[in-house]
Amino acid sequence: MEPSQAPVRHAPFSPEERVAIRKQLERMLANSLFKNSKRYPNLLRYVVEHTLEGDPSELKERRLGVQVFGREPDYDTNADPIVRATAGEIRKRIAQYYHEQGHEAEIRIELLPGSYVPEFGIFCFVGSVVVEPTAGHVIVLGAGVLLLFVILALVPWRWEVTGGLLLVVMSVIVGVTYAIASAAIVRQDGSRLPLAVRVITTVVFTGPPLVAGTLFLVHHRSLAARA
Repeated sequence: MEPSQAPVRHAPFSPEERVAIRKQLERMLANSLFKNSKRYPNLLRYVVEHTLEGDPSELKERRLGVQVFGREPDYDTNADPIVRATAGEIRKRIAQYYHEQGHEAEIRIELLPGSYVPEFGIFCFVGSVVVEPTAGHVIVLGAGVLLLFVILALVPWRWEVTGGLLLVVMSVIVGVTYAIASAAIVRQDGSRLPLAVRVITTVVFTGPPLVAGTLFLVHHRSLAARA
């Protein structure tokens, strides 16, 4: 399920967006790319917080050197490029973080070259998900395909019987596969889909073909009883 992204944002941010971005920041800083350093998390957290609070105009090299790295107000930024060097390394680590599998649907925090003002890719809906195939998916789909071949090989070709069985079997396969997949769905805020939502969605997906297949089989049975 591919989430769509809105244009990159600076400000203003809704309370929900600020919460989501801060959670994403902490998720990134807990990654091994950042957590073993003091400089990278300190600078990234500072620029993100100031941007979220609507104060990005203060994110200049000298001010960052003073506020984040404890430099004197009149320090020479050419002789001491700690802000530029740290920001450059942060950009590399951000790129590595989003390149890793599993981060595709997360809010993007970017620090573009030439700027210390972060940009955020806000997804258009909070429940963006990425579901990776699991052993359960493979087993269920494999068993379903095998069962379909068995049905086609053994059941006489009568459209009511074969069609009804195919619809029933496919609805069961889809239902079980979605049930397994939905258990792996994680929202951007780290929460899981409620059980009621997963059940209702499964019923919506599988209900119509299951009912149609059952009606085909009932119709065939009634015709056979009359014969």
